[in-house]
Amino acid sequence: MTEEVLKKLGLEMEGTEAVLSLRPGEARNPLTKSDITAVRFMVMGDRLMIVEPPELVGAPLIHLGHIEDGDALTDLVLKNLSDHVFNVDRRSSELTMLGLHPVVDEKSLQLSAKLHSDDFTFLLATDRMGNFRVSQAMRGKMELTTSSARAFELSEFRERRALEAYLVAMFADVVSVAIGTPPPVVAVRGIPLRDIVKAFGDEAAIPPKSSLEILVELKVGERKYRFAAARLGGTTFRGLLAGAEGKLWAERFELADFPGPSELLARALKIPIGQVKVV
Repeated sequence: MTEEVLKKLGLEMEGTEAVLSLRPGEARNPLTKSDITAVRFMVMGDRLMIVEPPELVGAPLIHLGHIEDGDALTDLVLKNLSDHVFNVDRRSSELTMLGLHPVVDEKSLQLSAKLHSDDFTFLLATDRMGNFRVSQAMRGKMELTTSSARAFELSEFRERRALEAYLVAMFADVVSVAIGTPPPVVAVRGIPLRDIVKAFGDEAAIPPKSSLEILVELKVGERKYRFAAARLGGTTFRGLLAGAEGKLWAERFELADFPGPSELLARALKIPIGQVKVV
């Protein structure tokens, strides 16, 4: 993109970066009440990536082929800020409903919250589109590896306990980063469903609004896998299948349509179901 074209869009070049000046009061940090007077971009061919101010860093790349003039560019920048503030407000309410304490950074306007479950601690954070991810996971004092794949939809979880179960299952088999010895193996102390059926009978029912979590451990040869599911409501569940290599499958599903953990693992690994063993 030539400097002449950028100038037509109201941008001034400063070294390798382009700067868009904003009028006083046009954009404002809602927490500090300070004006945002300029937006600095890195020029990437026919796209712009915001590098300053912190309130806008991380916004989607701007395709200059879709921008007609400087007013259109300014409107898009202001819309990105407005959408982010809206998402922060909306997601903060969802965190509060789950009994979590939302925290918004004054400079970056990034929303985050900590969740503690047994010996796990998770730092949940949103991106500029309002999507949640696990930005940090700790098991005791050991940090577990995280990646962009650790994203999830918060609104699917109506109870905090269901979210806790899902996150613990996601990270239970993750190898810790180099902080010393690997995390200890935690023995499963769940109650087999056959014991529950034996005690209460197969005609017993689970109340419509009660939480329900399922855990199944599987093996293929010497490789271990874990399936976990948390009830979202009615017969709708959120499931996760993971192994030492990370997440293999994570989706919401209806109970009547679910093929079973063994079949699910066989499909994910593209192997005969006979090779899958339940631990």
